[in-house]
Amino acid sequence: EMFGGTSTFKSDHHKMKKQFKAELMNKKELMYNQVLKKYVPATAMEDPLFSQPSNPFKEANFTSIDFSSKFDNQAANGPEGSTAPDQLYPEINFVPSGNTPDVDLGAPKYDKEVAERRRTQFLTMNHSIKEKMELYTSSTKGLLEDLRSVLTTKKYSITEEISKSGYYWTVLHYASHYGHYEVLIFLIEFLEDHPEKFEIYNMQTTEGKTPLFCAILSGDIKLPQKQRIIKLWFDTNCIDLSLRKQSGEDLLQ
Repeated sequence: EMFGGTSTFKSDHHKMKKQFKAELMNKKELMYNQVLKKYVPATAMEDPLFSQPSNPFKEANFTSIDFSSKFDNQAANGPEGSTAPDQLYPEINFVPSGNTPDVDLGAPKYDKEVAERRRTQFLTMNHSIKEKMELYTSSTKGLLEDLRSVLTTKKYSITEEISKSGYYWTVLHYASHYGHYEVLIFLIEFLEDHPEKFEIYNMQTTEGKTPLFCAILSGDIKLPQKQRIIKLWFDTNCIDLSLRKQSGEDLLQ
């Protein structure tokens, strides 16, 4: 009460929290719009349904992004020639106006220590090759019931490394890369009550890619699916905007 009374302090603190939350939500909205704007090809501006070729990164005329790294267009040890269903999603109704302001994330340089700390704390390497293949196949092929069984009945680790050793891909990374929306919903719900879900959602591969990075940079899913998965990850409110890939790019580069 020496500083103006407890009630006044609580009121001011509440206002500050409310203002901070509003600013955070505004930045999240700008960020989401900016991510989508960067990954919409010029031809989509004329096509409200975003009808694209089977592999838009190879065939469409993308503006404002360089896909020179082959690792950004394929999963670690992923299946060849994987294609996603030809399906449009009416809940994603975003046509960039061209007026969306650029968002500077202010992300620091790639932090190897943070990436290694998260992997050391949460990445597991305990399963047999056969068990890893069960996790790998169900997450890359989108076999939801198979994945549900191995995680809930067989109690396999959701954070097991299932790529080649040292690449650090988990079921979250593979499901994002291959655009398996329903599988991702299950995985996110599976971790909903985990006290460290923020850390797990933001685990990075050897290239520094989180599951969200994997979806954004995937060459194996069509644009509407990509938008849908980006939105799904943003809606978790557990995206670490401070991360960069090992090669230096943040989520908007």
